[in-house]
Amino acid sequence: ARIFRVERAIFYLGNSDFQRLDPTNLALFNIEESATEQYVERYWRIAPVYLEASYTNKAVFTNYEVITRTNWLRLKYYEEFQRPQKIGEELLICLRHRAKLLGMIDLIRSEKEPFFNL
Repeated sequence: ARIFRVERAIFYLGNSDFQRLDPTNLALFNIEESATEQYVERYWRIAPVYLEASYTNKAVFTNYEVITRTNWLRLKYYEEFQRPQKIGEELLICLRHRAKLLGMIDLIRSEKEPFFNL
């Protein structure tokens, strides 16, 4: 995490058919248990980065490439879930083999950290 200057990270595994990510099969770094429970119970369904990884072929992207930062900050997902955790930009790295989505690494910076430069 220090190499990428991130405070938190999540590793998602692909689901059994490797077409989408499995929101319940996660490896976490510095993520609160209550936030994980909320995500698994409710928020993964409306998380733009989950949808982008599961339904496009992008390999690397940030949350602000999915939706502009201005619009991101207006999302219910941001207001209810990310803002209370002081989440800023996310860098998503999708692990793919041909048409299969094997997993995804989500590197999370706080709102105080600078943006990723891709």
